[in-house]
Amino acid sequence: MDNSAEEVWSGARTPPAGDGWYTGRGFWLNEIYGEELNEDDPRLTLEEKHAFEVSAPSEGSGAEQYRVFELPVTDARSEVPAVNRGALRLSDLNHDPEGLRTALFTTYDLVDDVGWLQEELRLRRDLPITLCVHSWFEQQEQQDSYLASWRSCFDDAVVHFPKTAGGGTCRTFRSRHGLASYLSSWMRSFSRLGHVLASLILSSAGQDSSVGQGRGWNDWICTVHSKLLLLEFPDRLRVAVTTANLTRTHWCFRGEAVWVQDFPRVEPGDDGTAPSEQPDASRILCGGQFAVGLAHFVADLLAGAPRGRRGVWTARLAAFDFSRAAAGLVPSLPGLFPRGRARPPGGGAVLRLWAERAAGSARNLSRALLRQTSAGAWALLSAGTASATLTARLSIESLAALGAAEELGLRVRPEVELFESDSWEEDHNEETASPKPDGEKSHAAWLVRAVVEGPCRATWAQDLPALVSCIEVDYGLFALRRCLEDSPWLQEEELHYAAISSSVDWLRDGWMEDFDACVGRDASHRSPGPAVIAPGGDAPLHMSYGELAKRRKLRTHSPPWHAPGRERVPNHSKIIARHLWDSTNGKPYGWVYLGSHNLTAWAWGSIVGDRRHSKLWVGNRELGVLLIQPRASEGSPGDHGADSLFAGTPLPFGLPLLPADIEGRELQRWGDEEEQGIHEWSWGHGGEADEASGMWQEACWKFAGWRSGSWGNQSWWQDDAEPSERESETAEPQDWRFRASSGWWWVP
Repeated sequence: MDNSAEEVWSGARTPPAGDGWYTGRGFWLNEIYGEELNEDDPRLTLEEKHAFEVSAPSEGSGAEQYRVFELPVTDARSEVPAVNRGALRLSDLNHDPEGLRTALFTTYDLVDDVGWLQEELRLRRDLPITLCVHSWFEQQEQQDSYLASWRSCFDDAVVHFPKTAGGGTCRTFRSRHGLASYLSSWMRSFSRLGHVLASLILSSAGQDSSVGQGRGWNDWICTVHSKLLLLEFPDRLRVAVTTANLTRTHWCFRGEAVWVQDFPRVEPGDDGTAPSEQPDASRILCGGQFAVGLAHFVADLLAGAPRGRRGVWTARLAAFDFSRAAAGLVPSLPGLFPRGRARPPGGGAVLRLWAERAAGSARNLSRALLRQTSAGAWALLSAGTASATLTARLSIESLAALGAAEELGLRVRPEVELFESDSWEEDHNEETASPKPDGEKSHAAWLVRAVVEGPCRATWAQDLPALVSCIEVDYGLFALRRCLEDSPWLQEEELHYAAISSSVDWLRDGWMEDFDACVGRDASHRSPGPAVIAPGGDAPLHMSYGELAKRRKLRTHSPPWHAPGRERVPNHSKIIARHLWDSTNGKPYGWVYLGSHNLTAWAWGSIVGDRRHSKLWVGNRELGVLLIQPRASEGSPGDHGADSLFAGTPLPFGLPLLPADIEGRELQRWGDEEEQGIHEWSWGHGGEADEASGMWQEACWKFAGWRSGSWGNQSWWQDDAEPSERESETAEPQDWRFRASSGWWWVP
C-alpha cells in the first residue's frame, strides 16, 4: 500500500439518518450553502451588478461592513459544487424537535439572527434555552436589549456572559505570569526585537520559582471562545463540539468542522424500569475523563448564570452515561495552573481550592491542614508548628465544594498542598468598595490542592456544581499530554503533521517545542511544531504567516480528494492532525484534534517554570476533542481500512502537504482579536493606561459598527428607535441573495 495515499488519512462518512446515533468516531465538515461574491466577480450578470450599486452601505457604517451576493453551490456558475460530500448541516443535530427537552449553546460571536437559528435547528418557542456568549457589551442595558431579542423567540431563554464571578462586584486574582504572557503576545506583533523581548519576559517569569499559581491576570478579561452544543432528548444527550459560531455566515459560508456523539441515559434497572431520570453524582465523579471534564467546564462557564442554570445543567449531565466517549476532551480555562494529579484510588477527586492568605501568615509554606472549626466551617491551618495558626481563608466556592464532598460521604484528607502566588485580590467595583488601610490593600492568593476520597454514599449534593468546578482538570497543552502520554508515537514513523487555523500567533520555537513535547513528538532533529496550512487566494495575510514561511513551516491549502473546492471556502476550522505509519504491521495510526483552539499561546497556554514545577498559563475559555488511533500492539489486529479512525476524519485540505508560496502577497499587522478579546485591541491599538489601577482602558478600542451601537447597519440594541427610522438608515436590497457581511478575517 502507498503510505501517502490520501484516502488512507482522510475520508468522509454520511451522517446517521433519522434518529440514528452519533458514535463520535470521526467528525464532519459543515454543509456549505454557497459562495459569497463581491461586486467585481465576473460571474455576476449586469442585473446583479446593478443591484450592488443600489444596495451599497451608507457612509460611516463601518469599514468591514460590505455587501455580498450569495451564489448557491447548486448554481451552474458555482466553482465549488462538490464541497459537501459527507457534510453535516446544523439542522441535522436535531432529529426530534418535539422531543427535544432543553439546549445549551456557547459561542464567541453574537447570534445576530436568532430567528435563523431557531428555524435552522427547529427549536420550539417553549424550549428552555441557555446561551453562553462572550461579553461584548460595556453596559447592562445593552445586555438586557440583546436578551430581549432572544426572549422574543423563546419563552425561557437565559443569555449568560461568563466572567470570573457574578454580580456587580467582580473580584479577580492577578498574577505576574499572566501579565508576562499578555505583554509578550502584544510585543510580538511589532518587530523582531519585540519578539526577542517577549521571549525574555516569559523566560524570566518561568525561572522565578517563587511565583505560584494565581488564577491569572487575564481571568477577568478572558475570551469565551468555545463552541459547544448540548441537546437533551428523552433517550440521549447529544454533545457537539464545533469550530463554528452560531451564525448563518459561519455555518453556511465558512469552512467549519463538527464532532458529535450521543450519550445514553443510564441503563434501566433489573426490574425493567425505564432509563433513570434522576441525577447521580457518581456518574460524573466516577464517569471517566470525559464526564468530569464536560461537567467541570459547564459548571465553570455557568457560574453566576440566572435561574439556577448552573445547578440545572449539572443535574442533567449526571443522568447520562459517558463511559463510552470516543474522544478525549481538551478544555482551556483562564489562569495559571500546575499539571493535574492522578485521581485517588478507590474513588474521589483532587480539588483546586482558592484561599486568601491571612495577614501575618508565612509566605513560604508548601503544606497546610484543613480542619473544621467548632462551628463546622473549614479553616486552613499551618502544619508542622507547635501551635496551629490560621494560614488562609478559603473562598466561598471552595467552602461549598468541601461541603458538597461531605454531603456525598467523601472523606476530606487533612493534609493539603499550598502553592504560593504573587497574585492579589482586587475589587473592581469602585462605588461599593470600602478603602483598606495602606498595609491591607491586597492579600496574596493561594491555590490549595486538596483530596477528597472514598465512594459516594449519597446520590446528590446541593452544591455539587461547586465541587465539580473545583475538580482538578488539565487544560490546553497539559490536556493534550494527558490524552496522548500512554501511547507510543514513533518519530521515525511520522508522515504528516499539520494544522489549519483561523488565527495564528507569533509562536517562538520554544513554544513549538513545548507543544511537541506534550504530544509525544521528538523534534530534536526536526523543525518543531506542525506545518501550517496557508489561507488560499491572494488576500492579505497576517505577518505571522510570513514568519512561518521563513521557517519553511507553511503549506499550500490543496483541495481534499473527498470534497474538492473546500480550499476555496474561507476557513474558520481549527484542526491539528498527526499521521504515522506502523511499518511493522502496515497500518496507519495517529490523532486528530478538532475544536475552538486556534494555533496560539492564548488558547493552548504557555508553559512556565522549570520542568519539575512547570505551570500552564492560559488566556481563553476553549473546548475541543482529541480523536486517537493508537499504534497496534504486537499481535493486535488494530483498526484499518473502513474501520480506521481516519476513514471518518475528512480533513479540509489535501495530502501530501506541499510547500506554500506566498511571495507577492501583502503581509499586514492587525489585532488578534479572536484570541485576546477586547482588551488586547485597546492595548495594541492606542489604548490608554489607568495609572491608578494599572488596567488598560477600552475608550480607544474601535470595531466599526459594534461599539458605535450598530450591527449590520442597524441600531440593534436601541429598541426605542422607530422602525421607520431604522429603515431609513440603510435600504435593504430587493434581491434576497444580497446581504451585509463582515470580512472573514475579522470574524473569530
